[in-house]
Amino acid sequence: MEYQEIFISYDSELEGNLFTLKCDFGRVEYIKKYKNVSPLYIFVDPKYRRKGIATKMIDYLNKKYVLDWNGRFTDIGRLFFKNYINNQRKL
Repeated sequence: MEYQEIFISYDSELEGNLFTLKCDFGRVEYIKKYKNVSPLYIFVDPKYRRKGIATKMIDYLNKKYVLDWNGRFTDIGRLFFKNYINNQRKL
């Protein structure tokens, strides 16, 4: 899967640069401060959900940067986060 990181703007409220990581099936919007990134929003095309796309996008960011989860989640986001963290510990 190929990824494209796109700069969107500087966010003065969050004090960092807003980026989108895009692939053919979805995107992750995140704030980047130096080598730290905070995922803000994850979207996967409904046809491709439950196939590991979100996990692969977050893995890509995790290998390149330091993930800094801000703790603000939707119900689905919290479930994804818990599963992601639990699977990271098993590696």
